[in-house]
Amino acid sequence: MKFDIKNPADWTHVLAGEVIAFPAKGQRNVRFSLNSTQEVTVWVADNPDMLDRVLVGRSSGIFECGFSANGETFVQLESNLAPIIYLRSNARTQFMAGGHGEKYTNVIPQGRRNSDLDRMMMIMKLNEKRRDEQQRVEIDRIRAEFEKQAKAAPTPEPEPEVVEPVTEPEADETEGASDDA
Repeated sequence: MKFDIKNPADWTHVLAGEVIAFPAKGQRNVRFSLNSTQEVTVWVADNPDMLDRVLVGRSSGIFECGFSANGETFVQLESNLAPIIYLRSNARTQFMAGGHGEKYTNVIPQGRRNSDLDRMMMIMKLNEKRRDEQQRVEIDRIRAEFEKQAKAAPTPEPEPEVVEPVTEPEADETEGASDDA
């Protein structure tokens, strides 16, 4: 048999009948391990008086319990005998320890500016502005040429087409006649 309790400092002694609180704001998964010398029954409720409690499980030795809860939950361990029970909670509390006021820090410290890089960036921006202006002038010139050509060359009106109906040739009546005489 293998007994793996991880860090012994994580285990806390719990008395049978004691109510253990798992504080939370909102939905949370609660998971904890128990190590007992006798059979222990685990109950869970949403109030410290353990009204409307629900059975989670019953076992002895090292075992793990887990459930999902909406808000603060309370767990009670019961046994008919006087067991020695140790509990290790895998789900730490969701509340942060009190802070020491707000801290305003830079995540990445600002480095020294490179004057050559600044100069190059300024020249690039000036070149971009000059190029955009040249493109705008060229587009305006081409647009003016198209408008001039459109005004100078009037388009002739197309003549309407007359479509004559196609008639099928009539069959010769003499060809189909038979000689009865």
